[in-house]
Amino acid sequence: MLRGVHWILDVDQGIAFEVWDGAGLEERRDLLRLALKEVQIDVAQGRVTALQPYPPFIPLFRELPTLVETEPGLFTPLWPPDAAGEEGRGSVLEPVRETPTAGDSVLWPFVFGLPQDERPRRITPVLNRFLLARRTLGVEASVAVENQRPGIELLPIDPRSWPEGQAETLTLDPEQPRLPYDDGTVSFLRTSFLFQWAPDKAAWLDEIERVLDSVGWWVVEDLMPASMLDHWLYRFFPEARGVDLGRTLDPRALFVTLLERGFQVKLQRWTYDQAVSLGTIRQMVAQRERIPPLALITDEAYQAGVARIEGELAARGAEALWPSHLCVFEVEATKGTLTGRKR
Repeated sequence: MLRGVHWILDVDQGIAFEVWDGAGLEERRDLLRLALKEVQIDVAQGRVTALQPYPPFIPLFRELPTLVETEPGLFTPLWPPDAAGEEGRGSVLEPVRETPTAGDSVLWPFVFGLPQDERPRRITPVLNRFLLARRTLGVEASVAVENQRPGIELLPIDPRSWPEGQAETLTLDPEQPRLPYDDGTVSFLRTSFLFQWAPDKAAWLDEIERVLDSVGWWVVEDLMPASMLDHWLYRFFPEARGVDLGRTLDPRALFVTLLERGFQVKLQRWTYDQAVSLGTIRQMVAQRERIPPLALITDEAYQAGVARIEGELAARGAEALWPSHLCVFEVEATKGTLTGRKR
């Protein structure tokens, strides 16, 4: 992680002081301790997420193109495409050079495609854990339900591993918190890129609790805008970030919300770097009415963001890649308790 912070300051920025250029690793560590009040790190991802310098150093940090000031005095690393994937910078997806079709996108215009997990041929790890827990309790599982999303692979269910199971897929609307099942009849529910974008999350939680059986599992996959400060949309339209932070939950809030509902919770997350060409960005933001956070900001804020894009296009060209990243999480939420209960 220290080398990751060094990289931010070590690129050729034309920094005026020569002390940094001539310092060794230990000396640079001491300089960083002098300059930085706080370094925030996502330990699970091995990723530097934010830097907070002491006030005298804030003007210097504002000059570094490898940083973006997301709040006064708080900076998030902005990894150029040629540095993505190195230490402290997460996994890398293929750059987006053409405007994706919304119908083929996981969550347009945020997620155009994610790498498929290396899943076992017969059944997935999450279903293995689910079935093992049920059998430990002596409780049979009945119905497994998934909402279908473009680009998201359905969980393979092998009848030999789950002979009593029944798998069903649905197309769910975040605006309509309704599942077509009787109370307590679903053993396993997986929703992909649905819950964070639902306007009435409490109603969805009520519905999920209603249909799950006494030890049912809910597997949630979605985005964490609170951990995506340098996503391309939020860089050009900071007001859009405020909109999405207001309508989604950060990791802690989601965790606490589920605990308060009586779920046992396990949360994992993954970070992906994915550069997007400036020409593609311009084409997508022109479809303002199809991008909810852009539709909700003022016309002045929207035009200011478009002007920023046009300025970068004039300076770099339409083929130039703009750095961006996604943060995807998965929650396993278990209703009731997995220990000490048998039928």
